[in-house]
Amino acid sequence: MGLTKMHKTVEMPDNAATRGMIQQVQHLVKVEEA
Repeated sequence: MGLTKMHKTVEMPDNAATRGMIQQVQHLVKVEEA
């Protein structure tokens, strides 16, 4: 997913693969619409 350090922002496309990755780490990340 390209997550490196805490408090950093990463923009990713909204597709099924990205949503699956987010679902696996949803307790660690904050998701916002760009």
